[in-house]
Amino acid sequence: MNLRWLILMICLIGCNLVSWASLEKEGDIPTFVTANTRQIEVEQINMMQDRTEVLVRLWGNPGSKITIDPHMALVAEGKHYTLTGIEGVDQTVGSEFYPESGEIGLYLLFPALPANTLIVDLIEGDGGWKIWGIQVKENEPYVYVPSFLTSRQMDFTAPLPTVDLHPGRTIINGYLLGYTEDMQVELNLHLHDWLFANEWGYPIEVNEDGSFHVELNLLLSGGATLRVNQRELPLFLQPGDEMMVYVHLPILSMAGSKLLGERYRERQKAWFDARTASINTELATWGYPLSVYSAANYNKELCVTGEKNPARYVWRKFIKERNRILKDNRLSEACRSYLLVNLEMEAFVAFASGAFSGGGLTEQLEQKLMDLSFIHSPYIGYGYQYYAYLQTVERFYSDKIKLPEEWEDLKKVHPLCEQLMKNIPLSAADKEELQHVNTPALVQYIREVNKQVEAEVGALEAMDGFAILKTDTILSGQEVLQQLVQNYHGQVVVVDFWATWCAPCRKSMPAVSALKKQLAGKKCVFIYLTGPDSPEKVWSTAIKQMYGIHVRLTQKQWKELGAAYGITGIPAYLIMNKRGEVDKQFVGFPGTSVLKQTILKLLK
Repeated sequence: MNLRWLILMICLIGCNLVSWASLEKEGDIPTFVTANTRQIEVEQINMMQDRTEVLVRLWGNPGSKITIDPHMALVAEGKHYTLTGIEGVDQTVGSEFYPESGEIGLYLLFPALPANTLIVDLIEGDGGWKIWGIQVKENEPYVYVPSFLTSRQMDFTAPLPTVDLHPGRTIINGYLLGYTEDMQVELNLHLHDWLFANEWGYPIEVNEDGSFHVELNLLLSGGATLRVNQRELPLFLQPGDEMMVYVHLPILSMAGSKLLGERYRERQKAWFDARTASINTELATWGYPLSVYSAANYNKELCVTGEKNPARYVWRKFIKERNRILKDNRLSEACRSYLLVNLEMEAFVAFASGAFSGGGLTEQLEQKLMDLSFIHSPYIGYGYQYYAYLQTVERFYSDKIKLPEEWEDLKKVHPLCEQLMKNIPLSAADKEELQHVNTPALVQYIREVNKQVEAEVGALEAMDGFAILKTDTILSGQEVLQQLVQNYHGQVVVVDFWATWCAPCRKSMPAVSALKKQLAGKKCVFIYLTGPDSPEKVWSTAIKQMYGIHVRLTQKQWKELGAAYGITGIPAYLIMNKRGEVDKQFVGFPGTSVLKQTILKLLK
């Protein structure tokens, strides 16, 4: 009898051990659907009986500040599991630390998840880091891709369209495959336009089902970039075309991941129904860059590699990418030509204009530039730096390289285009100047853009509280702010300090935009202040997405205000009551709920 009880107890203990073991799952670099950041990625998720460990890797500039938000949580089946601690650094949750290399790995500790959990989101809070659709197991996120997309046959022998100025309207309809309405996706389209290169991009609204729609004017066929939560999908567009694009959100996201990029870089990230479907399919599959010098991580790469000679670093990287393109037999001639024109033109402009050499080139390097094949390519007009290239040729090499016939007209219209990029419609005198341009296609294109700007300005003027205000440069920073706030006595004023180059500022904008809609009709005004380090052309484009009062300060005014209110970083916010007094101030985005609560309290 005792023996039988002993055997039973051993079996029960064995069953418990098996049960506990089943609660512990480890996934090696889990896949995910999308993320709003490049700064943090998940390396491993360990589900245990008493807690969940999430191994994350964070990247920043060497010595830059990293703070783990105490409100960070895992979300599974709608339930939040809030952060309980961190391991791997001495600091506690909410404290600041500064990794010397700019990179650090650490464990985030959360309460135990249910044993059957398959998918989680990592959420930092309003405006913070977010990674959606993290797979606890190693399998990829399930995405339904219609069979008619994967079974289509395309002609990859078709040549590129002839470079021809023929303005027309282009329509893009698309779907984000794998998208769910709880995800926050920032979608922007950047045109590689000779005359209207838009660094900020045109915002595109994503519908609840993941669909989107955009219409735009084009001067000629050429490149564009669809940016989806900081991931980039290169496009080739044609005037008059109506394109359907189906974006595989997880593959596009993971192809731009530091941890998963190598695995997904050459996976097809989108499918197309358009006249240019074949070249777009190649661009969306092989992951070749159009740029090596202008990449967002260029300066960071120099720091990490320890390279002391930027020119040598860029040239070696350019040659490496160029050789890869030349040797890749999978590429069609059309795609190869398009990639080489952009890559070689960028190298030519960077070196010939003196970006690295200070204005002088060795004979050997100058000859290498002159031997680049793009100079004689019939597709040279598809280079996104074409205007900068022609400027460089005129300045340094007009005796060696023939300028195109339309160059004089391009120079005439360029100031008008700069003005339109600032959202300022053409005056009567400007329209008269346009009469002296001899290229009909340029005239037609600029007139269409001007109509669009006039319509946008009219719509903005019709909205309450939108304005671009000029300030007296003689006034101090505090005097400028005092005058601004006096105009809105009796209203709550939110002063937002930001810059076009500030990634956290851009990340907080969708949340602030949603808050402004919630406050519509209430006596609350948003004033946006920026300094001269935000390029005016980029700034004037960006503010089209930000309804409020916009002011550019001098450097002196910006520093004075920062010192007066202890603003050590951006975004920063001053919340002022109806009497014009500062009630609250925040350095860093405090979250929508905190801002809303503060404003509503002052509105009572």
